[in-house]
Amino acid sequence: MRHLNVASVIDKSKLASKEAFVPLFTVRMDVNGELTSIYIARWIEDIEYKGNTYLAANFDFEFQQSEGEMTTASITGHDSTGQIQRLIESSRGAAGSEVQIDIVNTMTLDREPEFTEVLSISDTSVKGGDISFKLEMPDYLRVRYPRRIAYREYCSWFFKDERCGYKGSAQTCDYSLNGRNGCIAKGNSANFGGFPSIFS
Repeated sequence: MRHLNVASVIDKSKLASKEAFVPLFTVRMDVNGELTSIYIARWIEDIEYKGNTYLAANFDFEFQQSEGEMTTASITGHDSTGQIQRLIESSRGAAGSEVQIDIVNTMTLDREPEFTEVLSISDTSVKGGDISFKLEMPDYLRVRYPRRIAYREYCSWFFKDERCGYKGSAQTCDYSLNGRNGCIAKGNSANFGGFPSIFS
């Protein structure tokens, strides 16, 4: 069985210098109809990255692969405050929620991550503050490349996610640039995730 434990790499980095490769977890879940994000850093102190504060926590990310079986992944840790558990309960177990994993260098936090992946939560376990997210690994033989398709009049971001950036009171979006319920109407045209200059 192949087994990759991110924590073992990080612990060695901590002993060597202040520079280390640290996993940042962005957990996005639907809580009572509203997109809510949790930011977690597997590190000894909080990390500011791309305008968000990733709270230091003892969470770990693991890949496991057995011969003849599909690769599985999990995020495990302890929720000492109970905040994450309450959000999980409000999102009906968080199944189908999204986890973005970014591996960043602590000395170059102004740059893009060294590695990034977005996975879906297939199962969640909560016991006495211990939390485990089981993640669905993509079938790379069926993955569309490129992952993002360029549309002329359609935004490819999720409404109210970090790339959309909308912070207003509207609860829906038609993902257009010029529509009644689109980006211009919301004063958010700068973050439109389409490409109006593409010839139709």
